[in-house]
Amino acid sequence: NESLRERYRELEETQAKLQRSINAESLEKENAIEASKEASRRRTQVEEELYFADMRAASHSYLVANFPELRQFLKKHLPGKEGPDYRHVEFDYLDRIARRWSDIERIVHGKYVFDMALSPDGKTLATVDTEGHVKLWDAETHEELDYPETGTPDDDGLFPKHVALALSGDHLIIAHAGKDLRQVLVVDVKSKRQISIFRHDEAVWQSAFSLDGRYLATVTNSVCTLWDVQSGQSKQVGKLQAAGGRFVQVVFSPTSKELAFSDVGGSIYVYDVEQSTTQTLNGHAGPVSELAFSPSGHALAVGSSTGSVDLWEFRTGHRRSFAGHPEPVRALAISPDGQQLFSAGREGNLRIWDIHSSRLQYS
Repeated sequence: NESLRERYRELEETQAKLQRSINAESLEKENAIEASKEASRRRTQVEEELYFADMRAASHSYLVANFPELRQFLKKHLPGKEGPDYRHVEFDYLDRIARRWSDIERIVHGKYVFDMALSPDGKTLATVDTEGHVKLWDAETHEELDYPETGTPDDDGLFPKHVALALSGDHLIIAHAGKDLRQVLVVDVKSKRQISIFRHDEAVWQSAFSLDGRYLATVTNSVCTLWDVQSGQSKQVGKLQAAGGRFVQVVFSPTSKELAFSDVGGSIYVYDVEQSTTQTLNGHAGPVSELAFSPSGHALAVGSSTGSVDLWEFRTGHRRSFAGHPEPVRALAISPDGQQLFSAGREGNLRIWDIHSSRLQYS
């Protein structure tokens, strides 16, 4: 009996050792699996961080108009490659830009371009340099179109030059400064016939057509004027009384029913074209650098020289603020569905915001 008990204890010890060995191997296997998962998670994190770094670099390439470089950054993340797909709305946005302007580097104005405008049908691009020379381009072929010589070299480029395009019926019309910066010429692009000449008491800083081509709005240092393009009749819709003030921005809503303009003090004015009434929006720190209406015309995006970004529902007076940029805002746009706000700052960053939650989706 004693011999049997001894053999039984030996068997138990052997079984225990075997079980410990099995447990150790199982633990080692579990640790190996967990280590593999952790390595995979870290790799995914690094790859995602590299993706967003490339998208930030791509947005900078877009802002400085380096489209070949933009396409190189996007090419690194095209579909079909192994592994996770990190692309979001920012990739689609930049990809659409790259496709649309795939050959934009071929358009060479010749001098520093101060302003540009694209016709509503997307077929014609107008550019103007610091000396007031206006050039027209075929947006598809990038060939320069015939247009009379213009220029205002007498001011040594001290005043901003402006250009605007609109479709008036079947006719493409253009507005730009004449030889005298206090004049704005409205010309039929095809026939080169001068439709109107609008004279001001001061140099004109900016102009904008309504989408239907019926009206042209102009701003000087102290006056915002609404012009009927065909009749030449004008209406003063804004006037600054304070010394040192100046209007800086002017834009029509997509419905052509509202006109927004701003001054260096940070005030914004929304003029109702049909009712001839003006609403003032205050509370911005510093001059307003950019304005953009929503596609519905019910909201107005505002960017300032301090980097702030706001969205006004001007009919209710409700304002929504976004984190903004560390430097002045240089461009604003709202998506066609009204769900996203795009902003670009002078520091070179493109930011995309969800309008309803004010959440930053991409930077």
